[in-house]
Amino acid sequence: MVSNTDLELTMSADAEFAELSSTARGEGMGVTPVKALNNNADQMVDIYHAITNHSHRVPYYMVDTTEGHSLLRVLFTEDDIRQNQIDPKWTGKRVWHLQPQKVETPSFGEIYCTFSIHQSDEEKAKISEQGFVVDCRKNTKFLTRYDMENHRRLRHPRRDTALKQYAAEKNAEELARANAMNAQALAQLMQMMQAQAGAATPAPAKGKANSELSI
Repeated sequence: MVSNTDLELTMSADAEFAELSSTARGEGMGVTPVKALNNNADQMVDIYHAITNHSHRVPYYMVDTTEGHSLLRVLFTEDDIRQNQIDPKWTGKRVWHLQPQKVETPSFGEIYCTFSIHQSDEEKAKISEQGFVVDCRKNTKFLTRYDMENHRRLRHPRRDTALKQYAAEKNAEELARANAMNAQALAQLMQMMQAQAGAATPAPAKGKANSELSI
């Protein structure tokens, strides 16, 4: 049974493809899934990964939501979440989009000191789990991350140095994970493209091969 969430995601994928299809036909491409398997196979489309925003170029027919499997319908599974250590909030959400995806950033003017006791319990728990004491009583929301980091450097110098080292190591891990995720996604794309290409290649006639062997 298809859940409401799946229906919502599917409709969104359909809407994205419909817009792409309309633009393609408006430019005189005349793209169809059948043509895409032969003389129109060189018509390519940019797709963007929901988390990393890495882009790839794939044949038009691979995003077609009206015929067969479409990359726009691929969702993050629980296995994806576990193997790539992704935030569970991505479970069941789309992997690929036709538009560039935004990276989450802190809201402007709502940044507490990293060690502030006034920030949310969730944020305090995160910094505590990293081994840092949460005890800054300055009840101020800094306008920019630069202002907050300058305060932290002056008021908590030792922890600031340790946190920067921790962040550098964490960023290196995140970059390695993103690269691995991107490589995995690219490998899956290549497998799908090879499978599509194999399906479009006609099998050799057995009768002709047998006659040639008998000569």
